[in-house]
Amino acid sequence: MASTPGSRSSSGACDRDKQTIHSILPPSPSTGRFTDRSGSDPDRDSDSDNNDRDEVTLAYQTIWDSFCGLPTRDAYPAFSLPDKLDRAVAEYPSLQRFRDRIQSGAHTSFGDSAQFTKSPDGQFSYDGVPHPQLVIEIAYSEGERRATEKSHEYLTEVPGKVNGVLLVDIHYVPKTKRRTQTYSHSASLSLWTTAKLGGVVTIQRTVNAASFRHAGQALAGELVLPFEIFISADQRDRLPVRNLKLHLSYGILSDFITRAEQRQSLADATPSPPSPVEKIKFVDEHGDVMSETAYVPRAKRREGNPQLDIPRRTRSMSRPRRSPRLHSTGNVRDT
Repeated sequence: MASTPGSRSSSGACDRDKQTIHSILPPSPSTGRFTDRSGSDPDRDSDSDNNDRDEVTLAYQTIWDSFCGLPTRDAYPAFSLPDKLDRAVAEYPSLQRFRDRIQSGAHTSFGDSAQFTKSPDGQFSYDGVPHPQLVIEIAYSEGERRATEKSHEYLTEVPGKVNGVLLVDIHYVPKTKRRTQTYSHSASLSLWTTAKLGGVVTIQRTVNAASFRHAGQALAGELVLPFEIFISADQRDRLPVRNLKLHLSYGILSDFITRAEQRQSLADATPSPPSPVEKIKFVDEHGDVMSETAYVPRAKRREGNPQLDIPRRTRSMSRPRRSPRLHSTGNVRDT
């Protein structure tokens, strides 16, 4: 019979005394999110677009990676949702078999058809279920409306299959402000959850653009996620503990952005000097030069018509077309 967390605080699974350290390079975020210019400053140019990519990459490495339990570039303590799940299990060991089936899928694509295939910024899936249970989207410089529309697509294209969508919106800082010493990113979050009863799917906005950072300071509050949001709907009745919550303070979330800003400021203040490559040498295990050649960079592809840069193979009309060859096993090998 399922029990409910009582006098013991369920947030004990979320104490701040235990942190994990990661130090491996994470994947880079998609650049497709930078195509929407709505709400951008008029003096924005290609250089500022590149700076935006640097800014949001750092935000990914701190916020998104920490949410999803992925490794970060620098070795510093990083809270993550997997840590919270593990602490919940430490408090309620009967949840271990359910926790073992919760997986972080990162950029893994999913979808039912060619018309709908998505690769979220972060996702948590339940073993044996093709769709993620919790989807995480990080928005930067694309407008709140568009970010909300993207989040809703996960809930409406596969209704009743995704339990929730968490949107973290990092507010865009114009170039003129970003160059000052006092710039700071504000940030907010929204959460949608779903429930299916019969043939009706109800999508509820449980958190509405709640600000957790402003003027460089964390605001009071916390993000509360039900443990059940990670569990497939057909398995929830088997949970031995119900109504368990995971708590992430706004201070933790704000710290991730602060660290990203500090690293970006340091990188801007001490840019790496250019070091053009002029020659490439191969040496053997004794350090003796085996060969060397002058380095000639390849010409950049022309934008707008990539087909012009693809070499085409031609076949002489006098040469007959070859038939596929057969392996000894009877399998056809493509030519």
